Amino acid sequence: MAEQWYFAQQGQRKGPTSEEQIRQLLSSGDIEPTDLVWKQGMTQWTQASQVFSPLPPDLNGPSPVPQKHPHSLVASPSSFWNPCREHSLFIGALLLFCFPVGLFLVWKHSLWTSKTKWIWTAAWIGVMLIGFIGVFMEERETAQNLAEANTLWGIGKKADAVDKYRVLLGKSYTYLRETDRPLVFRRVIEFDAEQGNADEAKTLIAKALDNNLALSLESPKAVAILTQVKDEKETKRKQAEEKKRLAKEADEERRLAKEKEETKRKRAEDERRLAKEAASLTQAEIDKLSLEEIRNRLGQPSEVYRSSIHSNTGLYIWETGSNDFAVLLFVETIDGSNQVIILNKFVHRSGSIVERLKRVVDKGGQ
Repeated sequence: MAEQWYFAQQGQRKGPTSEEQIRQLLSSGDIEPTDLVWKQGMTQWTQASQVFSPLPPDLNGPSPVPQKHPHSLVASPSSFWNPCREHSLFIGALLLFCFPVGLFLVWKHSLWTSKTKWIWTAAWIGVMLIGFIGVFMEERETAQNLAEANTLWGIGKKADAVDKYRVLLGKSYTYLRETDRPLVFRRVIEFDAEQGNADEAKTLIAKALDNNLALSLESPKAVAILTQVKDEKETKRKQAEEKKRLAKEADEERRLAKEKEETKRKRAEDERRLAKEAASLTQAEIDKLSLEEIRNRLGQPSEVYRSSIHSNTGLYIWETGSNDFAVLLFVETIDGSNQVIILNKFVHRSGSIVERLKRVVDKGGQ
């Protein structure tokens, strides 16, 4: 059985066909030497010029596209570059909106002939020329309209001139030279102010200020409107700043309230934990614990009671439940080391017992 060949043109696989037909198509020019061909047993698609001699290889042709299997003309999915450079719509979009990358991909397309690449390039050049010509024509027309408006203004036909100026400040504003904008704004604003069109003048003044234009107004009415617009803009700016400040303060208040609530929640959890620890604490257990260990389990004392006779003697008192207390009798050394010595420990004592212990301490242990 004769070998079956396939060839690729414009990103499409064609075939099967015989080797003789491939050679005839190459001779007739229906297949370019740079077109890719493949048959069973080949590991990848290869340019026809590299397979069928004596056709000389096209050294300027694109490199063969590596294939995972013979029935796909798409590069390995692990490669980002190859699929991008073979996708016509992707290249067209880049050519239009990202010129350097798009044009580069056009000439790197391995399945396009030189003719196709030049067509794409010429199309891009045409689009760019049309755009440049359009901008040039708009700028030229704007300059002509400005000259006509200035002429009308100079001969005293201010109303007609202002009509043209308004067009220049509207749809033609982009093409109006920056050096001409202040004059056009000033004339229209002063005309509207003198004609009593305060709202129109205010709108134009606001637009000029938004575009950072310096307005050298001479008409007293126009100057008064300009002052009013500036005052209104300043008032709005201050209101916006005040609103922003109030919003920031509200956010801060919410944050503090949330922190306070979180602190309250944690304190409640700690109290429940300590209450549970205290409820399970026995006399035998507390006798084995140091002061620091007791504080770790019960927290800080609810009260520190000192003797009225000997201030270095007193009681550490924890309220561990309803009418339930833990009490440590302590004495502090007077040698300057401030060492605390625990003399006795009590748990699950009632409030009356605690008061009796206080009286004992006040009497100096008698």
